[in-house]
Amino acid sequence: IYRTIDDLSKRLNSDVHRSGFTSSFLDSCLHEYFKRISPSFPVIHEQTFQAQKTIPPLLLNMVALGSLFVCEKDAVEKGEMLWRLGHTAVATSWQTLIEIRGPWDSCDGVQLVLTALIGQAYALLSSNTSIRTTASVFHGLGFYWARTSGMYSVPDVLTGLPTLDLPEADKNTLWKTWAATEVQRRAILGHYILDGLISQASGSPASARHLINSLGMACSDAAFAAKTADEWIAE
Repeated sequence: IYRTIDDLSKRLNSDVHRSGFTSSFLDSCLHEYFKRISPSFPVIHEQTFQAQKTIPPLLLNMVALGSLFVCEKDAVEKGEMLWRLGHTAVATSWQTLIEIRGPWDSCDGVQLVLTALIGQAYALLSSNTSIRTTASVFHGLGFYWARTSGMYSVPDVLTGLPTLDLPEADKNTLWKTWAATEVQRRAILGHYILDGLISQASGSPASARHLINSLGMACSDAAFAAKTADEWIAE
């Protein structure tokens, strides 16, 4: 078993090194993710997103999705390699990743649930049969991690509507805390959307009962996409 794991790790790392990844390619993929994917599937708050405080598998999946829109030779193949790295990291280390909490998160595990959501979205969109199969194999796992982490209890961080005359620091703190809870909600709601799509594509039943979903509705996309705390308060 040890040799198998060791061989898999070496093979993936070897493929990545041979492919000649550059920082500009990775930056382009991340840019395309926020430009192309995020507007139609807004689950990550771009304005408060910090790559340095994001778990690597989540970054890898975001970059992999963005690679589908990069007009560069071997971009799709490179995206698949990065997705496989992220997938392997989650499969082998989810017990550790589920205990990680972001700087504004109200509970652990939010980034892991987002990783599962974006990773399975990539798998569902992939033209690679073996990758697409994993969307069905790991169907419903995000719900389990969300329940285990207590993510269904989304706190109401706003006791009332904030006003524009609040001190700048207070406005930004409220905005970032609110954005984290909204991401928490959207991470689970995103899994409900994906659950239906995977069920439809595979012919298997949905893994969750959608009608008994206790989560509230997501906020407006305009409020979620606001670029500053003042814009957010206005929305």
